[in-house]
Amino acid sequence: MLSTAVAAVGFRHSTGQTYLAPHDSGTSGWLGLQMRVEADTFDVSPNLGVRHEDLHLVVDRACGRRSEPTPTLVRLLGYVMPQNSSLIVWEFRRDDDTDWVAQAANMAQHIESYGIPWMDRFRSLDEILAGIDAGLSLHRPYLRPAALMLLNRRAEALEQLDEDVRNLGYRTDLAAAHFRRFAEALKTQLDAAT
Repeated sequence: MLSTAVAAVGFRHSTGQTYLAPHDSGTSGWLGLQMRVEADTFDVSPNLGVRHEDLHLVVDRACGRRSEPTPTLVRLLGYVMPQNSSLIVWEFRRDDDTDWVAQAANMAQHIESYGIPWMDRFRSLDEILAGIDAGLSLHRPYLRPAALMLLNRRAEALEQLDEDVRNLGYRTDLAAAHFRRFAEALKTQLDAAT
């Protein structure tokens, strides 16, 4: 029912409860249907996103991992609606006479009316970088220098990597070690591109 509803507004199933709507610009609209299940109900809270394929290929290569359909930028649908709220959810009750198909279609209509225009704002890498800088990315330290690299802003990418590694200080935890390996691998890619 949910897959059918979001397919009607252009999203195809990707994995789990995530869906993609590819654009011709090398980006995809990304939709994650976050669910909270209780005994007699489940609530759906749509997360919007934009995924820049080339940017993720660069990051995934530097991290030494295979690519997953994660978003570059992400935002709850409720925050781009006039209510600007994280509390907007669509509730499906087992004992309710409400037509679940109509409820799913209503959710998809809101995705189309508010979510897709938000996604369309980020069709270029410059716009995506602005979104990263505005705090719309969950992976800023990885994505920002890679975006600068793809925009041929090599010096800024190197400066960003050096600053982020410096900010790790003396940390030796797994996350810090992972980021240091990523930074070295991305620097190698930057050197190869010159």
